[in-house]
Amino acid sequence: MIIGTGVDITEVRRIRQAVQKWGDDFLNRVFTKTELKNAKIRSSFYQHLAGRFAAKEAVFKALGNKDLNWKDVQILNDKDGKPFMFQVVGEDAWAKGMTAAGLMPKLKEIGAEKLGDVATSREKQVVFLDTMNKLFATDTRDKWVKAMREADIICAPINTLQDAAVDADVVQNKYVVEVQHPKYGKIKEVGSAWEFSETPIKIGVAPELGEHNEEILKSLGYNDAQIADLKAKKAI
Repeated sequence: MIIGTGVDITEVRRIRQAVQKWGDDFLNRVFTKTELKNAKIRSSFYQHLAGRFAAKEAVFKALGNKDLNWKDVQILNDKDGKPFMFQVVGEDAWAKGMTAAGLMPKLKEIGAEKLGDVATSREKQVVFLDTMNKLFATDTRDKWVKAMREADIICAPINTLQDAAVDADVVQNKYVVEVQHPKYGKIKEVGSAWEFSETPIKIGVAPELGEHNEEILKSLGYNDAQIADLKAKKAI
């Protein structure tokens, strides 16, 4: 079942400025320790954080849940470095999700069978986050997403623009559609999230630069000679 689709773009500069202004207060409020650990080993620290920030924003938009906070959504990587997210609320959902993913035996070994047990000490939290990171890095996100969803746990891939264009949910909802371009043939365009019975939406293509100059200028009273003069002066 598709709950929602969320899209977000975040400027790297915005994240850099926030870190420079608020430092650890900002970082620790928005990102989990695992997310920060992953970011710090990368050369593109701020770019990585901006991607995670945008992913969390997209999840909030998709779920439409105003009660979520930044750390309720953690972005994890699979064995290929592809990001995904899952959300569990409560011990029952935690046990259900981790069992479905086949991770519960390992979590029992480190005393993380229950989320409440993890919160008892700083040492357990460090071990838990490190273990989660390593476990999810053993297989593909397709496997994790499928397992979680089959257990009715909210889980989704975090897509790049290229991934999103061919994502099954996006295609099914016609958020991206194919249109015929007079110059380039079939191209992908952003579809519409709305449908109107009386005024159906038709997705088209943007005109070439200056394509309608003459048509518009003539409608304003310009003649051929005047338009030619504007072209000669490179005004159009």
